[in-house]
Amino acid sequence: MQKEIAKDFPQFHTLAKDDFDIIEDVNVHFGHDEYIGQGCSADTMNINLSKKLKTKYKYFYHKDHSVVKKIIFEKKEKGDIDLKEFINIHGKNKLKAMLIGNSFAENFTAFLPYSVSEVRKLRTNDFGLDMKIIEPFILEYKPDFVIFTTHSSWLYPLLDMYKE
Repeated sequence: MQKEIAKDFPQFHTLAKDDFDIIEDVNVHFGHDEYIGQGCSADTMNINLSKKLKTKYKYFYHKDHSVVKKIIFEKKEKGDIDLKEFINIHGKNKLKAMLIGNSFAENFTAFLPYSVSEVRKLRTNDFGLDMKIIEPFILEYKPDFVIFTTHSSWLYPLLDMYKE
């Protein structure tokens, strides 16, 4: 995907595998830079998956992770918008990106903030794909490009994104 973005935005900083420390773990991430655990379902069922799972997932951590500052827009109550901003203090360009999606978008936060100067990530888990909610965030931020990513089970709501 980096190469495709760079076709339209030549100043986009593409990353290499050598830019990252890679770890493997049977557990899953709860947000890119948040803790690794076994997941809500396993916790709810009180199952220790680390004893049962053999598949290891790869997690990428940028070797110079200190260059990205994360800002969390405070959620005041349940149902508020989950919005985070990542600022690359040594950004090699002035590009701004907006990342929109459900938990599948979390994987992009391991990479995208190191390729552009700013990223705002809007998580859609709480309100679905309602453009009446999403569009004002895009218009206010004015990103150079938007990446929308979601799990295949969320594809059907795409039909109603602009439904009145």
